[in-house]
Amino acid sequence: MRLVFLAFLLLVACSGVRCPEGYVAARVEGVPACVGAASYCTQDEQCTSAQFDCARPCVPVAVNSLFALDAKDAAARCNREGIRCKQVPYVEHVCAKSQCVAIPHTADELVPLPVFEEVEEGKQACYAVSGGDALVRLHVLNAASLNLNQVEALFNVSLKNGSSVMVSANLLNESIRPNESRRVEQKIINATPREVYLFAVRPVAAKGITLGVRNADTVAHLNVTECGNSVGNA
Repeated sequence: MRLVFLAFLLLVACSGVRCPEGYVAARVEGVPACVGAASYCTQDEQCTSAQFDCARPCVPVAVNSLFALDAKDAAARCNREGIRCKQVPYVEHVCAKSQCVAIPHTADELVPLPVFEEVEEGKQACYAVSGGDALVRLHVLNAASLNLNQVEALFNVSLKNGSSVMVSANLLNESIRPNESRRVEQKIINATPREVYLFAVRPVAAKGITLGVRNADTVAHLNVTECGNSVGNA
């Protein structure tokens, strides 16, 4: 079924009468009507969205929820090869002037990175040698208005045999509230860290449900060098 983007309501006696292609029979405020795919609404709950505009494959397009399945079918026919859309944890749907409107909320907006302060002069991350292991040190400041649930780290480390591997770790064992900071230590076993990629995880509330969302779109990259004597046992 071809989706119809012109938004209008055909106020006709649809009861017992088939609607034309591109419309469905419904009752709007008690009146039988044929409702267009991306058209009429009287309340937010009637609206949803899907990325079915192949010319704009990353844009959530609002539709009446009666057409949700049609929109998803149309989205599946779009060629998304080589397309990478921004992470959108949730889309807000509102009914404005009888039209469904989709308002996407991106991870960049909802899950900002924390601030990585210096652990010693000129270094945002460093490591202390402990036997054959390395103890990585960071100083995390939550400068956002939402709690920081977790900082996921991906370390690029050098092994004793000279090869390099990526090692993942979670750096926090408790949530950090706004304007709070934590000094973090992470042991790397039998390896030397060279760099680290850091991702934020924050609580995101949508439709009464709170989820921990990882911001895969924005990553902090820090070089990791050996700490000097000034770090001490922080």
